[in-house]
Amino acid sequence: MEQLPSHVSSRFDENLSKLRTMMLSMGGIAEAHVADALASLLEGDIERSENAKKDHQIDQLEMSIDDLAVSTIARFQPTANDLRMIITIVKAVTDIERIGDKAEKIADLVPEVAPVLKEGGFNGHLKVMSKTVMSMLHDTLDSFARMDAIAAEEIIRRDRHVNEEYDAVYKVLLAYMTSHPEATERSLKVLACMRAIERIGDHCTNIAEYVVFQVRGKDIRHVVPSNEITSS
Repeated sequence: MEQLPSHVSSRFDENLSKLRTMMLSMGGIAEAHVADALASLLEGDIERSENAKKDHQIDQLEMSIDDLAVSTIARFQPTANDLRMIITIVKAVTDIERIGDKAEKIADLVPEVAPVLKEGGFNGHLKVMSKTVMSMLHDTLDSFARMDAIAAEEIIRRDRHVNEEYDAVYKVLLAYMTSHPEATERSLKVLACMRAIERIGDHCTNIAEYVVFQVRGKDIRHVVPSNEITSS
């Protein structure tokens, strides 16, 4: 932005800072909703699940960020690096909005799946998945705030643990459904909760990949890790 008059450059910097602040605020709200949804799922706290359904703030922030991003690009025609930052924020916001949706989905299912969780032996794996996903979400937002590519890469690696726990609890769920065919419908809703938790981890991974791209200019999406190549 060096070619712009100082007052114009200052306004652009203000807009960019505002975009970052709104995106992180949106992330903080989504993080709180996920915490409420997962706690209600594991503890059967129906009242707390209601907190995870109040996503109007997330929706409003998403629209405000989109509007500001479009007007900033149109008005200031940012250089490549600044434009990449704006696009990174907009893409991250999409993932955060979907994280909020997953929290709401889990909260909606809590009343129906709570009885199955108490007797199915799923809680151990679900607790591990939930703890891992919550730490991933917190650290993802932190890595974005600091533009820390090293931390972002570590978050991406942690998603494998979420997938491993998902596979483990899926096997337990299948065994439960086989021995309790009368609970098939509720068991499928447990599966929907598991899938929502796993998807939150995927969205964290997406945001972490955006951080790596912003810092290093390296797109690592769809890149197979070298250890997976050698083991396949």
